[in-house]
Amino acid sequence: MLYYIKSFIYAHIIKQVKIGILLVALGQATGCAAIKSERVAVGETTQGVSYFLPKRNIKLSFTRTIADKKVEATLTNAKKKLGELETAEKQAKADAAKAKALYQSIPDGSAAKEDAKKAKETAEGKRKVAMNAVSDQKTKVQTAQEAVQAFRRCTLEGGSTTAGAQPCYNDSIKLTLMDPVPDPRYFFVTNMKRTGLRDDEFQIKTTADGLLSSSTGTFTDRTGDIIVEIAKIVGVVAAPPTAAAVPLTETVQPDDGCTPGPFKYEHIFDPGAPNTVEIDKIKSDLAKRCANYRVALTRPNTNCERTNDVCLAPRQNNNNAPSQKAQGKDPLSYAPGLFYRRPLPYIVSVIDCGKKCQTTAERGSPNVNLQSSLFMLPNNGPISYVPFRASPFVKTVYDVKFDKGLLTQWDADRPSEVLAVVRLPLEIIKAPFEALSEVLVLKVDYSSNAKALYEAQQAEIEAARILQDVVESNSTPPPSADGE
Repeated sequence: MLYYIKSFIYAHIIKQVKIGILLVALGQATGCAAIKSERVAVGETTQGVSYFLPKRNIKLSFTRTIADKKVEATLTNAKKKLGELETAEKQAKADAAKAKALYQSIPDGSAAKEDAKKAKETAEGKRKVAMNAVSDQKTKVQTAQEAVQAFRRCTLEGGSTTAGAQPCYNDSIKLTLMDPVPDPRYFFVTNMKRTGLRDDEFQIKTTADGLLSSSTGTFTDRTGDIIVEIAKIVGVVAAPPTAAAVPLTETVQPDDGCTPGPFKYEHIFDPGAPNTVEIDKIKSDLAKRCANYRVALTRPNTNCERTNDVCLAPRQNNNNAPSQKAQGKDPLSYAPGLFYRRPLPYIVSVIDCGKKCQTTAERGSPNVNLQSSLFMLPNNGPISYVPFRASPFVKTVYDVKFDKGLLTQWDADRPSEVLAVVRLPLEIIKAPFEALSEVLVLKVDYSSNAKALYEAQQAEIEAARILQDVVESNSTPPPSADGE
């Protein structure tokens, strides 16, 4: 008899292991994308959470005012203010040094030590504020000096502030990096890829403009739990920087029908645009007001074979299979995660064309580079995606942070799938016996519960009988005084 029982158990174990191996292979199939992002056209009706890749524009601000001798007064006042700030900085340095010396002279553990520390930190803060104020004022003095020198050169060249004469102008050009905005060329929609073999929790947040802010995902594979539960069933049957303004002063001679005079001009443009229409418009608009300046762009080169200081190579395929692009497919049409892109360096320069802005072929010595600013822009930057994959037999957790569409953090918690698979056969073997023991416990519990219920009913009957006796005894009338 014991031999037959052992044979049954061994045969059952082998059967469970075979089922386990089969379902392990099924579990491996669940180690796939938990979400998907697809590129769609703006205006197309879609299902899911939509988002854009970011881009950053640059604003050019141009201001022209009539120059006069007030620039000299401005320089005088700036120098006077600088002297006052330098005096205040010297005093702040002396106070900071005194507070530091006092703090160091007090023994550790003394009650006055903490007060001296606070006084030292306060004095040091005031010293830094004074130092920054002096630095800013020195910049203002330098700007005023350049304005005075330019004004003097202008008057020597025949410019004047006298009524009826050709005036001198102060030109100020400023380049400002704008906040990230959606790039309508790159519009995506993301959805979860559900399967009955996983518990999925996915959260995605975007700005009101449609740029990614954060995303979290918890994907718990239930294949192993399902295998164990099946085994139990079987067992019973047998879980921004801003570029500084450039002060310029020049004598403007009307040319080609342009209209001289003071004016203010602003234009926002995309340095990553595929053509030069926008920067050509800036040159044309300024030329109409006799301001012969133009904007020049130096963009990163991504169409090269090798990577060096000025060339960014596209990612190469490591296998022999043709890429999606080579097959005529859009490589951004699908990804098992969220798309993002990295910024690239763009150099934006302001060029003084002299009397007239020449064409590319005519550019020569009159074209003077007045300023160049380096901007890190995601426009046309390399596009990648953060994968959200659910590993078989384990719980996979992702935590991703974005700053207006720009990736800043990616945390992934993926336990070992191999360890979970190694533990699974033992769970499968134990499952039928645990299930059988649970059934036996249920039966024992049922018998115990039935006995307890019987005893409770008997106690209730006894209590009712006692209560009845008490009621009857209280309802019997007392004997009368005359003995009747």
